[in-house]
Parts: sequence; C-alpha cells; structure tokens
Amino acid sequence: MAKRCGKRKIDSECRAFNPQWTHDYFFVQLKEKAVCLVCQETVAVFKEYNLRRHYESRHKDKYASLHGQMRAEKMSKLKTGLFAQQTTFVRQTQLNQASVRASFRVAQLIASCGKSFTEGEFVKKCLNVVVEEVCPEKKDVFNAVSLSASTITRRVEEIGGDVYAQLQQKTKDFQFFSLALDESTDVQDTAELLIFIRGVNANFEMCEELAALQSLKGTTTGEDIFDKVCQTMQQLDLDWAKLASITTDGAPSMVGASRGLIGRMNREMEERGLTALLQVHCLIYQQALCCKVLKWDSVMKVVVSCINFIRANGLKHRQFQQFLSELESAYGDVLYHTEIRWLSRGKVLRRFYELLPEVNAFLQSKGKTVP
Repeated sequence: MAKRCGKRKIDSECRAFNPQWTHDYFFVQLKEKAVCLVCQETVAVFKEYNLRRHYESRHKDKYASLHGQMRAEKMSKLKTGLFAQQTTFVRQTQLNQASVRASFRVAQLIASCGKSFTEGEFVKKCLNVVVEEVCPEKKDVFNAVSLSASTITRRVEEIGGDVYAQLQQKTKDFQFFSLALDESTDVQDTAELLIFIRGVNANFEMCEELAALQSLKGTTTGEDIFDKVCQTMQQLDLDWAKLASITTDGAPSMVGASRGLIGRMNREMEERGLTALLQVHCLIYQQALCCKVLKWDSVMKVVVSCINFIRANGLKHRQFQQFLSELESAYGDVLYHTEIRWLSRGKVLRRFYELLPEVNAFLQSKGKTVP
C-alpha cells in the first residue's frame, strides 16, 4: 500500500513575491501578503496562478487596454493611493496611542498629587483654552484625550495594578525581607493598617514599597492585624523563612507578648520551625520619647514665645510678612508649633533658625527684648 503523503504546508514552500506581478496583475507586497492595487483585496499565497486568476476575473476588461507608459502611470497612481491610505491608518493609530499615554500620565500626576479624580475635566478645559490660542489646528488632537472622572479612575486603577504586579515580581527575587506596620484611623473612623516591605535580592539591591493598605472594619486586636499580615504575605507569595524582622510602634495590640502581633508572629515562626523575628521599635516614636526626656524647654519656650508674639496679633503678623517680603527672604512666614503635632517641632526650629536674623531685627523694631 502506497504511503500517504502529508498535507503540504504553504509556509514551507518559501514562495517569494515577483516584482513583475505588479506590472502584469496590479499586485504589490504588503505585510507578507499580496494586495490588489485596484480593489485592495489580499491574497495570502504568493502564487502567480492565484494573482492571475484574480486579475483576469475582475480587472482585465478594464485594464487590459493599458500598455507602456499609460499602464505605468496608472500603476503609480494606484500605489500612491494605497500607501497614502495605509499611512493615514498608521498615523491615526499613533495619535490614538499618544492620547491614551497622555491620559495615563495625567492620571498618574493627579493621583500622585492627591487631587480629586474630577480634576481631569478641569485640566482638559485648560488644555482646550491653551490650544485655541496657541495651535487651534491641533484642537481635535487634544479633544481626543479622555480625562473624565471615570476615565481617570480606571487609569489610576490600572496603574495601581501594574505597580502591584511589578512588586509581586520583585518579591520573588528577595533573599530576605522585613515588614513595618502602622495602624491609624481615617476621617470615617475606619482603622487602616499600612504594611511596608523592604527586601534585598542576591545582588544586594534594595527595594522598599508599600505592600498593602488593609482596612480593619471591626476590632483591631493583635489577631486581626496578624490575619491582615498573613493575607498580604499570601497575596505577594512571600516565604516566611525569608522574613527577618518586623517594625511596629508600642501599641499593646502590636507588641503584646501573648495576644499582640509580635507574640502571634513569633508563635507562627515557631510552629514553622523558624527562628524568632527580630523586633524593632519604630524609630520615629523613639525620637519623640527622647525629645520629651531631654526637656528642650530652654529652647522651645524662647522659640514659641517669639513666634506667638509675631503671629498672635494680626497687625504684627502682617507687618512681619511685609518685612520678610521687603528683605526678599527665602520664606514668607514662621511656623506654628503645637504639642499634639510633635512632628512639627523640627520644621519649626529649622524655619526659625533660618529666619533668625529677620526675626531678631523685627522684634527689636517692636521694642521687644530678644532672649
């Protein structure tokens, strides 16, 4: 019995387009296909029989009488029309892609500045005003950029998803990593848990990112926080064996040895047969405690007294601002300090020190003794 031959594959025949077919049958090669210059239909296989059959059945009656220079001119005209059409399609595609990229960049800028997503519509109005004055012929191009609130929302969500996907990819290369946690309450009295991650890969390249923002709807016990940490580690596919340390504040729900997060994490590590975690107390709170112990009253009382003298009275405050403006100072005012916002102490002292000559001159002009 004769062996049956397999089905012939066209790709394996390595057929090439013959330039003579353009003159004979009004076909050109475009993106690995033969395209008819007259009706713009395509023929997938570079085979003369297919091209000749198409030409004789559809266009021969009209173009068979063209010879020599007339045929060449007609062919050139058809080529120009086809390539112009292709160029238009490419240009429109490029404009659409540029509009989408511009929309993404504006959305990223709005999100990074903490602005409302509805600001995109205002930005577009501003763009249209500028375009009408500078380059009115480009108005349609700028109108194609979608900056509606819903579009900005989708763009930000897509950017966030892409950033999270990049973080997931980076965590796969971590040799060791550590976590830092902080729990606070938003304006709607919902507890929000921020989980930061810092890791190092085999090339000693550091990566520090916000791993998750978890909402605690009910209680905020150590067990609740532990569940959110486990959920984050599962989402990022993190290995417990690579967890080296954890940083928290001094809240009982965080540092409790039995029911706090640290105690629960250590029990989890013990159950997995791993070494206990290195616990680090948040340094910024340690700085605050040090400031309270050091008793900076000799400095802060003088600074606060001078600032209150300037800002407590509206007239003096305006005069001081005008005084700084006349001196062309780098700053336009001094800063207030309150005990509740203890993080502002450093900024207040730095600003006061940098404006010390101006403050000294102003106080002397008001007859106040400078301490």
